[in-house]
Amino acid sequence: MESEDACFAKIESLLEDPSGFSLSKLKLESEKMKLRDKKSVVDVALRKRMLCLLASHSLEEVKSLLKMGVAAALANICSAPTPFLLFADVFNTKPISVCQQLFGFMEETITTLKDVPLFGSGRNTLLRMCNDLLRRLSKSQNTAFCGQIQLFLSRLFPLDEKSGLNLMSNFNVEKEIVYNKAPDVSAFKHQTSLDGTKDELEEGETTDAPTPIEVDASLYVKFWSIQEFFKIPTLCYDKNKWPVFQHSTETVLEIFSSIKLQFSEDTDMQMETSSAKFSKYLTSEKVPVVF
Repeated sequence: MESEDACFAKIESLLEDPSGFSLSKLKLESEKMKLRDKKSVVDVALRKRMLCLLASHSLEEVKSLLKMGVAAALANICSAPTPFLLFADVFNTKPISVCQQLFGFMEETITTLKDVPLFGSGRNTLLRMCNDLLRRLSKSQNTAFCGQIQLFLSRLFPLDEKSGLNLMSNFNVEKEIVYNKAPDVSAFKHQTSLDGTKDELEEGETTDAPTPIEVDASLYVKFWSIQEFFKIPTLCYDKNKWPVFQHSTETVLEIFSSIKLQFSEDTDMQMETSSAKFSKYLTSEKVPVVF
């Protein structure tokens, strides 16, 4: 009877075969092994081969091995969690740029396992991998990628997944939006929400340009004070704070509703071709307000 080390060496050499490996070859070699726990040998061989490929930066071979891991799990050649662990090895070791390239491939591959019984054994690994990846990303610089990961998780897991629920109903009170609660009135002098300059019109001509709305210190404070209520909604239950929220919201919405948005074909083309940028709020009263 062959030893476990000898069987492992055969599987390892098969995976390293430059002529290419296939599921049929792997299955045949697995059937030849006279071991009680064949799957563990294949598991270790697959993960060891993956670590070697990650060190060599060969993405195409990495994809091939990932496909092999999924196929082997479906064929009951390796353990059910193995394909998920292989993906975790990739995303835990590669830089963000490479992870972004491979994420679409992972979506297509893992989605096929959603309705397969072995998905249950790897869901925690998958969830942990995605959460670790989200922690590495910047919400302002990698906004699109963060959204892609969250959409992937929302499609893969049910709405009542405990990890995605705020069971304790906690609010994110640590996030501070710093603004000047007593701004300098002179800083808002001559500020308007739209460009107030107009070309001289000939007699009898009219213009559809909206009337500029003056931006004063009161509007500045009302606009940014609303964020406190969004951060801690329970403030609305305070009988002294509710009128403040109601009045500030009505003022801001009234201004928004009075502005007529106008888009030309050139503007639409610029919006489609320009790269998306997600900047943080600029709360300084010295920054001109443009609604």
